Amino acid sequence: HKRRLVELVVSPSSSLVGMTVKESRFRTRFNAAIIAVHRQGEHVKEKMGNIVLRSGDVLLIETGEHFMCEFQKDPNFALVCEVSGSQPPREDKLHMFIAATLVLAMIGVATSQVMPLLTAALLCVFGMLITRCMSLANAGSAINISVVLTIALSFGISKGLEVTGAAAQLSTFIVKVFDFSTVGLLFGIYLGTSLLTAVITNNAAVALMMPIVADPTSGIIVTQGLNPYAALYTMMIAASAAFATPIGYQTNLMVHGPGGYRFTDWVKFGLPMQIILGISGVFLASVIYPK
Repeated sequence: HKRRLVELVVSPSSSLVGMTVKESRFRTRFNAAIIAVHRQGEHVKEKMGNIVLRSGDVLLIETGEHFMCEFQKDPNFALVCEVSGSQPPREDKLHMFIAATLVLAMIGVATSQVMPLLTAALLCVFGMLITRCMSLANAGSAINISVVLTIALSFGISKGLEVTGAAAQLSTFIVKVFDFSTVGLLFGIYLGTSLLTAVITNNAAVALMMPIVADPTSGIIVTQGLNPYAALYTMMIAASAAFATPIGYQTNLMVHGPGGYRFTDWVKFGLPMQIILGISGVFLASVIYPK
């Protein structure tokens, strides 16, 4: 639980400059292990021990909680910054049991309709705070305001699409282009949702596509007689298949920098995966849930 990730920038006056990682005895000297080295925005793809360190190199290291206190002002580093949320979960069996019990109780109470899910979730969080399964800082850092606002605003945009008739126009456009079969319509839904989820969150993409697909008066399901399960499952699969861009999903962004990926890497490997998933998903949805 005390281990965490820290980013370092090698200073111009650092004694590490010009030395290989092995020669610098970094692990022994700083009680930390270098995981990755970035240079001018590019991941240095060499054997770790043979990398010659230069001024301005960004080092991603794994270390203990002591590092920030001991080396934050070390002249070898121009910048020392802990990666937020990088410490592993603690292996405390008592609190693990309490947390699991609270979550199961929340699920049980919500599914039995004793109280709404929101109320059960709030009580669960309150219980975890009281029992110290998590701190207020943990709870606060878990809330991503930008994501919450994006999702909330997307529901407003979705309502606007519905009220102004834009949703009906978009559904008509999809029908005109892909109205050669049930599979074609499902593929149109998959394509439209995939394009949205590539640039916004999957929740927001679903919120925007919902009136286009499932509006009770002008949605594709009603006007074209599609099986609701087939259409909605296709939309769900497409919203979750954010493989082609680093901004399509939070986990993509989490690995984009440390992994040294470029935008074209996501297109090169992610786009074929989305196409394969689209073909297989649409085919299975049309077979399992026929018109």
